[in-house]
Amino acid sequence: MKNPRKNLTSLPVQTVALERIENGAGPFCMSFGYDAAPLIRSIGHIGLVHAPLVMEGDSGVLTIISGYRRIRALMALDQGHVPCRVVEKNDLEPLEALLINLHDNLATRRLNETEKAMALERLARVVHADDLVETYMPLLGLPSHKPLLKAYLRIVEMLGERELYGLARGHITVKTAEALADEDPANRESLFQLITTLHLNGNQQKQWIELLMDLTRICQQPLADIIRAVAGEEGFETAGIQNRPQWSKTILRRLRLKRFPHLVRAEDRFRGQVSRLNPPKGVRISAPPFFESPDFRLEVQFRHGRELKEKIERLTRTAGLEDLDVPWKEES
Repeated sequence: MKNPRKNLTSLPVQTVALERIENGAGPFCMSFGYDAAPLIRSIGHIGLVHAPLVMEGDSGVLTIISGYRRIRALMALDQGHVPCRVVEKNDLEPLEALLINLHDNLATRRLNETEKAMALERLARVVHADDLVETYMPLLGLPSHKPLLKAYLRIVEMLGERELYGLARGHITVKTAEALADEDPANRESLFQLITTLHLNGNQQKQWIELLMDLTRICQQPLADIIRAVAGEEGFETAGIQNRPQWSKTILRRLRLKRFPHLVRAEDRFRGQVSRLNPPKGVRISAPPFFESPDFRLEVQFRHGRELKEKIERLTRTAGLEDLDVPWKEES
């Protein structure tokens, strides 16, 4: 491979018209979903410090190699020209151009998840998968894991701009983006709208997607119908906006009740049993997940032995403690 540094250090800076520069990010750039305002303010106050690097094509159109965000900032400032270093089309190989852009970004900032996916997708065109895993994933701060590489590549291939923007800004997780990529466009749109409207965190996103998609298969109904059924008349654009956390909790319970009716009712009965016992402060009685184990759990928080003894004695005197049992039995 050629060493691009030998070619670039001696390149003169020349002023080119912005209209000559290719519209869009082009094949070498990987900037997406960033906040443009700070850079626009900076260039507006002190001007452009570092000249972008562009490549001239056969038709005279210039393709951006590095400096995409700087060029977009100049466009926002209504500048007609930009100082650039210009290389001829055959002076750089595609991989060289990609690496210039990648290292230019990594030297100054941390890429968001969408940008990491874009970088891997562009590199995958010219680099063997094994090299991507062993060399470039660690460079991007990712573990060397082939399934994760496939997930990132699929995210770029399948998701639209809204979902990619949501991933870039942290509104959805990589796992959620991967799950959305596996759904058809209609389901993807409904799920993304739901997640972003309710501001679900990563764990909630995973749980909601699994529940909703299970219900569509079990009930053999469109996802939009399932969502409308659990949202009820309140919908997601009225009551949900007023108190998103509480509304999310309410809808999640409705989803779980629809998906696991016997389990949810058993959980409710168990919580009722524990509540009626009124255990001492710092004492927690919990059931195993899904009641799959016959063993329950008692946790006691205390500061000294005397407090522990008092709490244990109070528990032994608690009326109805001996009746605490598996809640399934009440249903039978």
